Amino acid sequence: MDPLIILSVVLIVALLVSGAPFYVAFIACSVPFLIFYAQVPGLAMGAIATEAVASFTLIAIPLFVFLGNIMARIGATRDLFNLARSFVGHFRGGLGITAIVAAAGFGAMCGSGLATALAISSTAVPEMTKSGYRRSTIAAICGSAGGVGLLIPPSLSFIVLGEVLGVSVGDLFLAGVIPGLIVTLFLSIACYFWCRGKEEIKIEARHSWREKCVALIRATPAFLVPVSILLTIYLGIATPTESAAVASVVALLLGLLYYRSLDMKIMRAILNDTARSTATIWMIIMGAMLFGRVLGFEGVPQSGAKFIGELGLSYTAFIFAILALYFVLGMLFDAFILMMAALPPLLGALVLYNVPLIWFGVVFTIIIIIGQITPPVGITLYVSAAGARADVGETIMEAIPYLVALIAAMILITLVPGLIVY
Repeated sequence: MDPLIILSVVLIVALLVSGAPFYVAFIACSVPFLIFYAQVPGLAMGAIATEAVASFTLIAIPLFVFLGNIMARIGATRDLFNLARSFVGHFRGGLGITAIVAAAGFGAMCGSGLATALAISSTAVPEMTKSGYRRSTIAAICGSAGGVGLLIPPSLSFIVLGEVLGVSVGDLFLAGVIPGLIVTLFLSIACYFWCRGKEEIKIEARHSWREKCVALIRATPAFLVPVSILLTIYLGIATPTESAAVASVVALLLGLLYYRSLDMKIMRAILNDTARSTATIWMIIMGAMLFGRVLGFEGVPQSGAKFIGELGLSYTAFIFAILALYFVLGMLFDAFILMMAALPPLLGALVLYNVPLIWFGVVFTIIIIIGQITPPVGITLYVSAAGARADVGETIMEAIPYLVALIAAMILITLVPGLIVY
């Protein structure tokens, strides 16, 4: 490998260790290389960076971030939590399972793992602490389940993956449904057995069917959001990007007419959060795209594909080798860095082994979910711990059984490809 590439990677790691944001590290290491070595003019680099986010598909990102912020603030999270609680709250660890199921439902509406973890942990803390749950236990449950939102449509990760892999976002949405339900089930089973050994956790009384019906009626309007997205896509009325705009209008109407909780102060907060989150995501994509040009100039993708091909691995061995690689990278890097910078160099190898790209997109997303709750980064766990005001170290220890459950679900879905339907 070219010494300049090695130097660039070393500089990126050094900047990240020093606390620099991801996009700063990638841009700072890519720009000097492209100017002084590849002789790329500054204006051309600007064009490369802006084209990275000018795609019609990626316009959906600010729309889904906006949608997630609305749903988190109008009260939809509370209604989803109460609905799940009425059906599973009476089991051992029932409120933990409630948080997992509510995270799956909320994730299906906002499409963001981080937003889901923060919203559910903030909502669950008051009720779960009354029932004997420690804050670190709550944060571990909500952080582990927050990533399910990346699998159940709509999903920000599928929007970006559709662009990177060159496949239909709608097909990725459809393919993520069954794996999302499987992951939710495995996390619920882990919660049930983990909580059995905690005598301080109280078991709730069983809810009557009347209470269940009331909770269902109150939560039903919130489901108009994912339904509006999926119907407009699969009936051919709108693209995923346009469906995000439709769903945002639906969420605004819910906030104004049903929840009646939107006012100018809340709207300003929603718009500010949306602008900050979108800017961060787009800067990451821009930086990753510039670094991708550096790798492409040095022929790293082609060399990597050739090297993997010469190893003579079987199809199954190749798949698990790739997943192991991204598992390690997922401990260190943000989801968008993996998708935009670490995935493109291996596309040639995926084509060489005839790996179905939609199937791989789903499995890759599960790896991202695992990486986001795995130290040293574990960003979803950290966000959840902040929302629950829990100790990060204790949260990491409490998350171990859920990490095991996620890995088990990934192995099952990988070995039984028929579970991914598209």
